[in-house]
Order: sequence, then C-alpha cells, then structure tokens
Amino acid sequence: MQASVGDAGFTVSINGSSLKQILQQSTMLFSVRDARWRVDIPNTRARIDITGLSGAIRVEKEKAVFMDLQGRIGQTPVELRITGAPLVRYITDPNDIPLKIQALLAGTQLHFSSRVRLPISGRNLEMALKMSGKTDG
Repeated sequence: MQASVGDAGFTVSINGSSLKQILQQSTMLFSVRDARWRVDIPNTRARIDITGLSGAIRVEKEKAVFMDLQGRIGQTPVELRITGAPLVRYITDPNDIPLKIQALLAGTQLHFSSRVRLPISGRNLEMALKMSGKTDG
C-alpha cells in the first residue's frame, strides 16, 4: 500500500516515563484531508486508488486505534472504518493484532476481519469477508 497525505494536523497528549507507558497512557488525534491510498491486492494485478480521503485517526489510551475516513474510488464515494488494537499491543504482542475494516460504497457494506502478525504483508494476511447491501424490490 502506498499513501500520501494532502493536509494533516494532529493533537498529542503524551504521558508516561517509558515507551510502554507512553503507548499505554497517551492520546493522539490525527486529522487528514485530501489524502490518497493506493492498495495493491495480493496475488492479483488489481490496484485500488482511494482518493480525497478525509477524516480522523484516533489513538486513545487503552482503546483500539481507530480510523474514520471518507473518500472516493473513481467517482464512487466510500466510507472506511478501520479498527486495530490498543497502541501498546503493537509492541507487546505484534504476532496477534486484531484488524477490522468496514467499508461502505455504492449501497454495499463490506466487513473484513482478521488477526494479523506484524509486519503485515500479502503473505501473512488472511481476512474473513461479510457483505451486505440493499436489494432492489
């Protein structure tokens, strides 16, 4: 995945005297506007460009890292909600990180879920998919 950030801002409240305490006790809010993600789908030649991404990335003490973003794939609006683990888990247990991705586009909801090992690559990523949407009637 490649990413670029158009405009970004952040608010950080850092607490703790060790790296582990800082990751457990600190709060961070990142705001992005007009960002872009290019996602290459493993084992295929497919590529998805998500443009005009705007929203927030929240890191709150003892809560899961959470991204709430809106953008476009081509001309189609997309909403993304990505949930990970509390920040400290990324260093204390990098072999078992929960990952949930909810995407809403063109009236369809996609829910991906996985438990990943860092660093994430196409070779160690398996996800369950649940899909729902409106039916014509």
